[in-house]
Amino acid sequence: MADLRQAIASGAFGTNGQLPSEPALSQQLGVSRPTVREAIAVLEQEGLVIRRHGLGTFVMSAVVELPNILNVNTGITDMIRSAGKDPGARKATVSTMAADERIAGQLGIMPGTSVGVIERTRTADDQPVALTRDFVRLDHLSSHGLLPERLQSFVGGADSLYSYLSSIGVAVTYGVAKVLPARATAELAEALELKPDADLLLLEQTDYNSAGAPLLFSEEYLVPGPLTIYVFRRGPG
Repeated sequence: MADLRQAIASGAFGTNGQLPSEPALSQQLGVSRPTVREAIAVLEQEGLVIRRHGLGTFVMSAVVELPNILNVNTGITDMIRSAGKDPGARKATVSTMAADERIAGQLGIMPGTSVGVIERTRTADDQPVALTRDFVRLDHLSSHGLLPERLQSFVGGADSLYSYLSSIGVAVTYGVAKVLPARATAELAEALELKPDADLLLLEQTDYNSAGAPLLFSEEYLVPGPLTIYVFRRGPG
């Protein structure tokens, strides 16, 4: 599905945006027709394509052209790049903690279970735009070699945590996000170079694997303005 999504984003299907037939796509991508059919169904749910009875499947160009659309599960790194800026990170730290009731509830574990914590101030063209905290379920991922010392080697840069997990064989299939208003505490204000009590956007998200097991829970404090987030909403018709 990643290849098909990338082809759609790059405008590979021409000015009218019509996708080839399922057999043709199956041959082009080297996958089975059921796989193509499932991928198109997911992309339709995301608002990237629409099926028109008797005509075929077409790209929703008005949606595809939007950067940072919330119904597509991308991380802060990709959000910054899609805004045409260079992603970076400051004051990146990794630690472990005993999960409190809130974190444990999000990750489906018992309170007191050890989790990895990654905190980074994210920058776009060296300007702070977000502070992110990722709480990683170590007990579930240890079989893939995801140990605190490996997180330590990863956390120094601006690389995507999703890409890192994928590199060790852990696929994030979907996420459930909640968008909340927030104000900058003294700690957040210092990290993001803002005045205390400045308005922020808080994105809380739990990410899951294909079996529906939670993998990580994230808190992302976004500075309004530098990163605009869009949401696709299917109409009543």
